Amino acid sequence: DGVRQGAVWSNTSGYDNFGAFEFDGVDNYISVNNLNFTNSTPFSVTLWFNRPAGSTSNYDTMIGYYDAPRYWSAGFNNDGRVMARIGQGGGGSYQYVISSATYNDSKWHFLGWTYDGVDTQTLYIDGANVDQTTTTPDKFDSAFDITIGAQMREAGLLYHYYGTLDEIMI
Repeated sequence: DGVRQGAVWSNTSGYDNFGAFEFDGVDNYISVNNLNFTNSTPFSVTLWFNRPAGSTSNYDTMIGYYDAPRYWSAGFNNDGRVMARIGQGGGGSYQYVISSATYNDSKWHFLGWTYDGVDTQTLYIDGANVDQTTTTPDKFDSAFDITIGAQMREAGLLYHYYGTLDEIMI
């Protein structure tokens, strides 16, 4: 469950045409409160995404968590490739997994991102393992909010997603 802030539910959209959330890339997001796990807790994020053909990206976030200076997020890097990362902001380090292809083609794609709770994160797109890396995340161990369609930072909400998301699961 989450609190919708402008994200539009379309009953006829979605990878299965049974509905999905549309984000305008400007100010829409969904906030999910008080998830509680640590950097030693394995987790998986799965979702379906569809970005309009020709969309440009400025680190658009599909889903993310931020607890200064620690964060994790899945979205797009500045050239339109899918990227998921765990790290420490404010000039700190982070480890990421990234696709070699871009996905701004007006088609539905399935994202899976896993962290094993020890040292490995893996990115899957459309069922294929596209990248895997060893990760040593900074400690995150308190309840935090997750945002879908943007990422909360010290400066407020940034990196708004433009496109449609469906079947988001953590």
